[in-house]
Amino acid sequence: MTLKPPVNRAGIVNTCTIAAAAGVSPATVSRALRGVRGVSAAERDRIRALARQMGYRPNPFVAAYTAQVR
Repeated sequence: MTLKPPVNRAGIVNTCTIAAAAGVSPATVSRALRGVRGVSAAERDRIRALARQMGYRPNPFVAAYTAQVR
């Protein structure tokens, strides 16, 4: 099954578009992709598989910034 990703205006798959496709909040997607507590293993695997299928790639600039903030 090929999933046509819902993309934002810039045509980029991000956590918000993954959340819309998965039916969860963007915060849940963020936690699932980072592997932190608060998301069950089954839900984490489902979200990660969906992100992979949609072609999600983390933005290295955003990742570097959030790493400094955290």
